[in-house]
Amino acid sequence: MNKFVKTSVSAILLTAAIITLGISCKKQFDAPPGYVPTVITANTTIKQLKALLTASGSVAQITTDAIIKGIVIGDDKSGNLFKSIVIQDATGGILIRMEGNSLYTSYPAGQEVFVKCKGLYLGDYNRLIQIGGGIDNSGTTPGVTTIPAAIFSETVIKGSANNVIQPKVVTVADLTTDLQDSLQNRLIKLEGFEFAAADTTKTYANATTNPPGSVNFVLKNCAGNSITLRNSGFADFAGINVPKGNGSIVAIYTVFGNTKQLTIRDTSDLKFTTARCSGGTPPPPTGTVTKLVDLRAMYSGTDIKITASTAITGIVISDAASKNINKSSVIIQDGNSGINVFFGSSVTVNYSVGDSIVLDITGDSLIKFRGSLEVKAASAHYAAAVATGKTVTPATVTLAQLNTALGTPLGNASNIEYTLVKIVDAAATGTPATFSGSKTLTDASGNIVLFTTSAATFSADALPASAKTWTGYGYFFNSTKELSIRNPTIDIK
Repeated sequence: MNKFVKTSVSAILLTAAIITLGISCKKQFDAPPGYVPTVITANTTIKQLKALLTASGSVAQITTDAIIKGIVIGDDKSGNLFKSIVIQDATGGILIRMEGNSLYTSYPAGQEVFVKCKGLYLGDYNRLIQIGGGIDNSGTTPGVTTIPAAIFSETVIKGSANNVIQPKVVTVADLTTDLQDSLQNRLIKLEGFEFAAADTTKTYANATTNPPGSVNFVLKNCAGNSITLRNSGFADFAGINVPKGNGSIVAIYTVFGNTKQLTIRDTSDLKFTTARCSGGTPPPPTGTVTKLVDLRAMYSGTDIKITASTAITGIVISDAASKNINKSSVIIQDGNSGINVFFGSSVTVNYSVGDSIVLDITGDSLIKFRGSLEVKAASAHYAAAVATGKTVTPATVTLAQLNTALGTPLGNASNIEYTLVKIVDAAATGTPATFSGSKTLTDASGNIVLFTTSAATFSADALPASAKTWTGYGYFFNSTKELSIRNPTIDIK
């Protein structure tokens, strides 16, 4: 089995201060100025603002100096929302129509925003209240147009980032189609739901039609309560099969007339991993999902067998196609933690970078293999991806920081092995000057072994002749700290 690792995002922040104080570097790098959030005082709640619209099918211009504040709970990253974001505060939620694509790059989920509402318009789309930039008379009843991109900076203003909104656990009976329902456009959670048996062979939407088509599914719980899940054909998960099991769903609650509807951000909002109401066996995993940081914390120096019902989930950061990893292994990252999973030599892994996977690891082992943590999994626990096209943002670190973080205890949250890291202005050297084998990667702060297996598709390629920016993951090979890349195309810039 091969030794391959990934680097984690949070450990960097913890080690940065230590490195700055304790390591003398050949070169000082100026840190980019941190983002300073705008401080504005909101004078109106979302509930109070929505109350200005008294009747469905009407439009009201906001003439007061109303300012609302909310946290983004829905953006357009997956494509399931279009030219809009959804925000909520403690009193309610509302959709903001905005002219532009890739709004998530400026207004991602977790971003605090202040909306200066004077001059904007309130309307509804079949009983779902929205904020817009003007009046839209193209339909049977008036609605609102998008807010022009030219006034984003003065109208939808960013505050603090990375806020966490916990979904409110509700029942279908708690949800209404009343125009002023405080749960509309808020993040909610329903327990014990599943797709109809006839729908479990289908995909989330019609991704292959021209144009792609939206699909409505009716989800039910074991008591027979139902609700509609609507997915866009333009969502990046449209072509993924829906899950077959029963479980919880986190979603933005919406309505369409008298129909109660759910909008998910991506497929990770569904945790349908337990047995169906009929008693049918669900697909793996059957265990309780455990975060990778908590899984790693179980290790205290001795290999352990995972006897409790346990599942893990993460985004694939290793690249099976480039073969710079053992054919039976995959490296996944969940938040700021990562781990290597080995399924046994009889399995050939075919996950792609960006696949989202959920693995049942009940009965498997958490072991130290050649210096790094790995899950030694049963071959039967190899499972198909539940989503594709996900991204993991690498943490920018120096090689000194990487070496220090790898040296922390394996079960410590600050250990960043098996997580993506980015090394800026580093040069690779070695003889021969190809990728294959152990070479040296050096930046202004230090160096590390750059390892590429001879089986890698790029092993015979020449090393870059000058310093580059490198992305990869760090790990141990026995007592040696190493870094590996997935392939030069995506990892060397």
